[in-house]
Amino acid sequence: MSRAENTSRSASLVLGIGLGLTLGIFFKTTTHHDWLWPYPTILSISRICALVGTYFALVGLVMVSRIAWIERAVGHDRLILWHRKLGPYSLFLIGIHVLLVSIGYAGGDGSRIGQELWKFTWTYDWMLAATVGFIFFVVAGITSYKKVRVKMSYETWWTVHLYTYLAIALSFMHQIRTGPMFLAHPLNKWFWEGLYILVAAIILYWRFIIPFYRFIRHDVRIYKVVDEGANMVSIIMRGKDLDRMKAQGGQFFS
Repeated sequence: MSRAENTSRSASLVLGIGLGLTLGIFFKTTTHHDWLWPYPTILSISRICALVGTYFALVGLVMVSRIAWIERAVGHDRLILWHRKLGPYSLFLIGIHVLLVSIGYAGGDGSRIGQELWKFTWTYDWMLAATVGFIFFVVAGITSYKKVRVKMSYETWWTVHLYTYLAIALSFMHQIRTGPMFLAHPLNKWFWEGLYILVAAIILYWRFIIPFYRFIRHDVRIYKVVDEGANMVSIIMRGKDLDRMKAQGGQFFS
């Protein structure tokens, strides 16, 4: 078995265990009363969608966090492809959560869905921040579709896409402070907090600390751009101690 296959299987195992634990913290805290009547059932389904959708969003961030040993084994292009395929599932699940939780609370209170959505957005703990985060998440998702993305410059798309990080961060406190699977369940809360902390640490280290360190160490800069004709250019780079980067033919540079 090749190194890439071993890494893929190990990563799949870890992600599968994480998904199992995510579902486990819900089913461990649910009771038959949560499935006894239509509206409690709707709320239960909405919470499952929220947990799994958030987990998929966190996994998607890890896939594009540029972890060197995973990219060497699996390939950056394959990780990007997986990230793009996983993203819509995350957005749909979280969107279904918002819809179902609105229906569930409205049915339980005997009010209109719009009124109930307005009510818990402004009165529930950290719900306003979660709502703003959901809006950011939707915008990032819409701009990732090919027909929309081709009409935007890369810089604009990249800036909008950064709001995904903010969207996931804004939803965190709402989950911890209002989710019944976390209230009075410290182990579940520690697991979810640890998951967020781990993903944040991975992103901070691989996306910011490592690139900044390499920039300081090698001081790579564009030396000149050569027009090769036929809409093709060569970009010549210069820097310090470039042999330590161990660059090889066929690699790409970003």
